[in-house]
Amino acid sequence: MAVPFIGILFGGIYSVPAIQLSRGRDPWLSVLLLSGLALTVFGAGSLLRIPAGLLGGVYVVAAVALFVVRRAYGGLDGNLERFGIVHLFALALVSFAHTAMLVERHP
Repeated sequence: MAVPFIGILFGGIYSVPAIQLSRGRDPWLSVLLLSGLALTVFGAGSLLRIPAGLLGGVYVVAAVALFVVRRAYGGLDGNLERFGIVHLFALALVSFAHTAMLVERHP
């Protein structure tokens, strides 16, 4: 029960297939991981009814975080934890955007 939850939370559902498909080589690994981040941000955001413009900003910040982590720690191939940090950060940004939107509606 905990393993699928952790796999979803840390983005293992995207990073494991992305590493296998791209064989750990860039730029395809980065493209596939950015696609997974887009699915997470826009999927969760649309379920929470967050405006698309705000989700676009969240996605850009998450994408920059992915490249910062890649630059700081090296390649992402074989290291699920590095993408997991970015995936959790993206989910935190989506939840922050949702909270900010709710606070704005009900002052």
